Parts: sequence; structure tokens; C-alpha cells
Amino acid sequence: MSHIKFNNIIDGNTVKIGSQIIQLEGISAPKINQTCQLNSNPWECGKASRKALKKRIGDFPFKCLITNDDDPSLNIGICFSNNINLNAWMIENGWAVLHPSDSKNYIDLQKSAQQHKRGIWASTFANPWEWQKGLYSE
Repeated sequence: MSHIKFNNIIDGNTVKIGSQIIQLEGISAPKINQTCQLNSNPWECGKASRKALKKRIGDFPFKCLITNDDDPSLNIGICFSNNINLNAWMIENGWAVLHPSDSKNYIDLQKSAQQHKRGIWASTFANPWEWQKGLYSE
């Protein structure tokens, strides 16, 4: 496991340890320049997602366990801070969604976030992978 400080958070599901970029396994957060619609107004949900992850970690270091040892060019992992699974926390608090091609480990957490309109679930948003590929319409 590697340790990292909060200022190396790229977005709500991407962190950096040294020169190594790690994608949080099973989740997809709004991209840093992605906007959502909150109360009929544009909202910088990508920045809000990153800010939520930074705030959750605070000044504590966190650790990432790389889960895909088979491809050294792509680092996917589960990250922890103060024994909290950050991947699960991002889903539970509505700052990321489950990616359809990844793990469904957090499906109940996502259902709860959606039901209680936490994080981006309080807004209208395009799934991050669709937004990134331009597969959405506003």
C-alpha cells in the first residue's frame, strides 16, 4: 500500500501517489470540469465531488491497495483513510456513481444515496463516462 496526502486528489475518483495515477475501483465521479443542473442552475458538480473527497480525508494520509496487478499501465484500487473505504464513502454520500463495467459491491449504498438525494443525486446529471465521451444532451 502507498500513502498519499489529500492535495494529490485529481477528481472524485482519481488520486495520484508520486507519479502513479490510481482510479478508484468500481466508481465514477463527475469529471473535474463537469457541470450538473441543481435547482435549474448550472452547478460545478465535478469540483464539488473532488472537494467532498478532500474534505473527507482532511489532513490524514490515505492508502490505496492496487487491485489490478495484471496491467501495470492502469492502476485501479481501493483507497482507505482512517479505516474508511473511500470508494464506498464516495458512493454512499452521492459524490460518485457505480460504473456499469465495474464492481457492483456498493449497489445498496448507491440506492440509499439516490433515495436520499445526497451529493450529485440532488441534481440532474449525465453519467460521468457519458459526459466525458459527449454522449449526453442538456
